[in-house]
Amino acid sequence: EVALKVQIIAGFDRKLVNWLRRHGKYVSAIQRKSLYFVN
Repeated sequence: EVALKVQIIAGFDRKLVNWLRRHGKYVSAIQRKSLYFVN
């Protein structure tokens, strides 16, 4: 169960990183900081 959660979180983090790479130009520094803070 824990391993499954880790895999889900890792997969979500990868999607988030890929999304930020694609859309990072349009995301303000404040929004980036809030995203990192949430994680």
